[in-house]
Amino acid sequence: MADETMSPEAAREAASVLFDESSKSPQTRRYDHARQLVSSGAAQIAARDAEHRGDSPRDVFEKRGIWPGDTSFVQSRLKWAPQLEASQALVSAARVEIREAIATARGFSAASWEDIAVVLGYTQLHAEGKLDDPDGYPILPGVAAWRFAATGKGPGERVIWDRYGDYVSWKCWSCTKSVREGHPENGVNAQEGHGEDCARFAREKAAERARWEADDE
Repeated sequence: MADETMSPEAAREAASVLFDESSKSPQTRRYDHARQLVSSGAAQIAARDAEHRGDSPRDVFEKRGIWPGDTSFVQSRLKWAPQLEASQALVSAARVEIREAIATARGFSAASWEDIAVVLGYTQLHAEGKLDDPDGYPILPGVAAWRFAATGKGPGERVIWDRYGDYVSWKCWSCTKSVREGHPENGVNAQEGHGEDCARFAREKAAERARWEADDE
């Protein structure tokens, strides 16, 4: 049988392809970078928790070989409990950051719910037939974006929510007032709290009225 051992040159070439960032899509590079930040953040949180308990930060790590029984190389990994706790804390914090970023996009940048849905990836999921509510019914991307901003729950995640009671709060860049925005199916009327002379609100109402008139023709 031929020797199937990879030569050093072939191994280096294979490694260069594996770690070649230029061959990855922007989404993959962004995801890989996020994973690295999460892993690093989880280690920092776990080490800080251990220090607050009076333990050595090193106590949250365990040493093991690359494979069972291996003693030639030992690598350190976070123990599963501290890693799980820290990762869950990062998930919770990330949800808060996303909702705050959505409020900024909606209020300061006047981004539509459809614009926000594109960035969240919901539009692509909808195009692939994978954007459903918890009961398995399709949900529009803009509505899914509003639902996440209002409840903190993404598509498919079950939550007790009120279509007519939940709202998203943001600050209008035009009138500087705090706005409460209900379900998108109510259109511009879902926005409550604009100043009486708010130019943005007046412009959005005029645009909505023009769409209604065009649909009636």
